[in-house]
Amino acid sequence: MQGFQLDARLEMPDTPVENWAVIAHCFGGSKDVLATSRVSKRLAEKGFGVLRFDFMGLGDSEGHFANSTFSSNIEDILSACQYLDINFQPPTLLFGHSLGGALVLEAAARLPKIQAVATLNAPSDPGHVTHLFADQVDTIQDQGAAFFDLAGKTLQIKKSFLTDLTTHNLLHTVRKLEKKILVFHSRHDGIVPISHGESLFREAQGAKAFWTLDNSDHMLNRQEDAYFIADILHFWVKAT
Repeated sequence: MQGFQLDARLEMPDTPVENWAVIAHCFGGSKDVLATSRVSKRLAEKGFGVLRFDFMGLGDSEGHFANSTFSSNIEDILSACQYLDINFQPPTLLFGHSLGGALVLEAAARLPKIQAVATLNAPSDPGHVTHLFADQVDTIQDQGAAFFDLAGKTLQIKKSFLTDLTTHNLLHTVRKLEKKILVFHSRHDGIVPISHGESLFREAQGAKAFWTLDNSDHMLNRQEDAYFIADILHFWVKAT
């Protein structure tokens, strides 16, 4: 991606790999957030080879977060899939948490070998992410950039990020996406309301499923919830 090195972790099972997957973390997070790491490790226990990675400028990946956009994040996912394709086997499953869920849906439209896509607490409109720095949007528009705090980190957003968001119509993409889609969403998600997951599910035209998470939060902080999701993913991929 733009000549930058992305840092990644490859989780491998002790048995022969049944399926390959790429996992995309939440906005401003990393491959090591609990939702991403726990689902990855559990899937590996179930026979998956799983690649989780840091988007440009986050975690241990090179580059500057301020120069990233929704489109550049999609390119990062494509690069991760290309790595597996060249060095192992092409992935058949994409899984994304929060904005990562929106990203994997867009990326899947460009990856013919992807058979299934799963999202966790994902927005149906990428622009929903701007509520995390809503008090800085006017500054970004007027001055071209601004800093904001997210989960103890100070990040910079540029106007190019906002402009790029307006070029993506996720529901249109989902409507045209000829992949199996599995939507997970917490009933008590206070960051991305469950109505977003319902919209994604409603627009999907092919094989699809919706799982409501009754006791989890947006970040999926409980280990049992992450294991539940991984177990459902394993069953769903094998069954379909």
